[in-house]
Amino acid sequence: QHFGRLRREDHKGLREYAACQSQAFMEGVFAFITGTGAAFGLQLFIQRKFPYPLQWSLLVAVVAGSVASYGVTRVETEKCNNLWLFLETGQLPKDMSTGEKSLGVSGKWMPRLQCPGS
Repeated sequence: QHFGRLRREDHKGLREYAACQSQAFMEGVFAFITGTGAAFGLQLFIQRKFPYPLQWSLLVAVVAGSVASYGVTRVETEKCNNLWLFLETGQLPKDMSTGEKSLGVSGKWMPRLQCPGS
């Protein structure tokens, strides 16, 4: 059994999927940095009228950046999952009408991926 290892010859879309996931994670990191910076900048502007400690500004900024990062990464990862399914089956998730189904991140029904040997 090859539980955590996928062989390229068994999965023709593996390289594209890995590149897509890498891009999705990088977009998530970028969203975290820009979201945190934007939220912190906005709070510095607001802090002129309503003073409060800097630690709260940092906390709120990091939370806002994390939420932005999660949202971007989640959406982009779903796109990668759809790409993987398309490359493996030749069909988009909404076109598939047979097989075991599970609820996807966006609430769409999509087939469940199975590990080889399971």
